[in-house]
Amino acid sequence: MNQEIYFSKENFPIIKKLLLDGKILVLLTDTIWGFSAHTENTKAISKIQSLKKRPENKPFLLLTDDISKICELNDFEQNFIKNNTPIECTFLLNRKKDKLKDYFPNHNKLAARIPNKPDLLGLLRHLSFPISSSSVNISGQNFLNTYAEIRENFNDPDVYFIKESDPKNQISSSIVEFENNQVKIIRQGAGLDKIKNL
Repeated sequence: MNQEIYFSKENFPIIKKLLLDGKILVLLTDTIWGFSAHTENTKAISKIQSLKKRPENKPFLLLTDDISKICELNDFEQNFIKNNTPIECTFLLNRKKDKLKDYFPNHNKLAARIPNKPDLLGLLRHLSFPISSSSVNISGQNFLNTYAEIRENFNDPDVYFIKESDPKNQISSSIVEFENNQVKIIRQGAGLDKIKNL
């Protein structure tokens, strides 16, 4: 199979099969290019860690169309997320203990985002499962921000490239956590200026 696939609705079934088969995707999120994989495929997660030289105990971001499927939300968190998503902002939340049991089981919290990118949201709805995502880089180095550069540096038989035009501005997402029904900014980045009632 050609390892370059154009991002289109017509190709959603192909992308889904690749994820189910344990392949790694280079996929443009609503912020930056990311390595993506089926969240419950431990071999695929390990492959991304190997490609990035990333510590094994450091979880990835989860992209989903519905955070409540995988995270426990109190009323404050649920209303805040409902009023502020989709957005280029990642939320640190308590995980649902009966979901994603093999995904970094020693971590009580998940980093989850409903991406502010309609076609990517369409893909997530088609998949019906969340996908893991991590910036395309060697851990600790700057992320790669052009498709051509990524193809040159990460040519691997298990990596499939979902082709799109490079966005003009690429900024990592903001990261938000909740503490006693208060919003706590962990990292300032994309999406922070769009949050209501901060």
